[in-house]
Amino acid sequence: MQKFIDLGKNPSVSGFSFLGGEPLDQLYDDTLLRTVKAIKAQTGKSIWMWTGYVFENLSDRQKEIVKHIDVLVDGPFIEAQKDMRLLFRGSANQRIIDVQKTLAQDKIVLWEK
Repeated sequence: MQKFIDLGKNPSVSGFSFLGGEPLDQLYDDTLLRTVKAIKAQTGKSIWMWTGYVFENLSDRQKEIVKHIDVLVDGPFIEAQKDMRLLFRGSANQRIIDVQKTLAQDKIVLWEK
């Protein structure tokens, strides 16, 4: 994990992304939680995560991970709602959530570019 974080300290790296497979299904140990915490502590760079889960339905363990990231793109990809014009997401049902503002305001706050 440390080599991964050290690579991210490079000034040409603007942030970290977790996607593919399903990052929030990797709950068999604390590796993902330790990784996002270490990234924040050691680099301060932004962390984005894509998940097929919906924010409001996350388990307590998933919420513990998500509270350490900056942006969550949530919701399953739905072929019937596919829209290639959308930024950072594939279908119209997916949301780009500003996690820290959402937690502070206790309501979903969408990320604005």
